[in-house]
Amino acid sequence: MLEPLAATSAAWLETIGRLHPAVVHFPIALLVVAGGLEFWRLIRRQRAASPTAFVCLVIGAIASIVAVILGLIDAKYTNMQDVSTHQWLGIATAVAACVILTLGLWNRADKVNPVYRVGVIALALLVGATGYYGGELTYGQGYLTELIWPPPASTQPADSMP
Repeated sequence: MLEPLAATSAAWLETIGRLHPAVVHFPIALLVVAGGLEFWRLIRRQRAASPTAFVCLVIGAIASIVAVILGLIDAKYTNMQDVSTHQWLGIATAVAACVILTLGLWNRADKVNPVYRVGVIALALLVGATGYYGGELTYGQGYLTELIWPPPASTQPADSMP
């Protein structure tokens, strides 16, 4: 009697996990925008933190936690090879976003905490690395770079017909 219920629950859980590729783009965009805004303020030598970047960081940190949960569920049900690099970078990104968000709470109105600012910029780079490995899982190894730096020619002989 419980088997159909368990199968239905597993199907729902797997379906929820499959939302990871759709949901993950939201924190990616927000965290990259936050990093870009703080980088812009850094090169313009503005002393105060960007309020817009902070809002992007708040929402992006929360969304990154949701994306990690969905990604862990998705990884349980898929047969993708070597998901570990992407998975651990994703977890590190969500943790870093929360830590940097906490640092941002200590910013004064007139002066930004330099660790916060550099952290937000570094977080945007971490998001890029995480997304790169996620793209390789989806599209194959070397997808981003194969047109610029083609992979070396195969050294194995081509199949021949007897």
